[in-house]
Amino acid sequence: MRKKVFLTLIALLVILPPLLPSGGLAPAAALEPGKKPTESELQQAREHFEKGAALEEEGKLDEAIVEYRIAVKLSPDDADIHFNLGLAYLKKKQNKEAIVEYKRVVELSPRDSDAYKLLGIAYIQEGDKKEAIRQWKNSLRINPDQPDVKEFIKMNE
Repeated sequence: MRKKVFLTLIALLVILPPLLPSGGLAPAAALEPGKKPTESELQQAREHFEKGAALEEEGKLDEAIVEYRIAVKLSPDDADIHFNLGLAYLKKKQNKEAIVEYKRVVELSPRDSDAYKLLGIAYIQEGDKKEAIRQWKNSLRINPDQPDVKEFIKMNE
């Protein structure tokens, strides 16, 4: 279900290592932790996820975030939804919110090197070089063939 928007990632990388303040909406949270979603809820989550992705592609980030947050509430253990929500937050420079979402992605999908990479980007934009480097190294442990991540580490050590 993941729809990665790597062109946006490239745009984010161009602004590194400048540090930008964050702000905005609180991170999304599940309505009922531990509750397994019904088929209907999963279908609704997919619909909101797809709507969010379409809005994000149109540059309507606030509306996309609303859709992703609804999808997260319906399907709180879907790493792809958290991934895209985190990316939308990064695009808006809402780094603290992105950090929350990417921490959830790596909790749900600990072998997702892209999530660690973006978590590092969110940390560097928050001014936490040490944690950014740690996350980028986590990403490289999973996928060592990432010249961009190696460069991020070199630029910030």
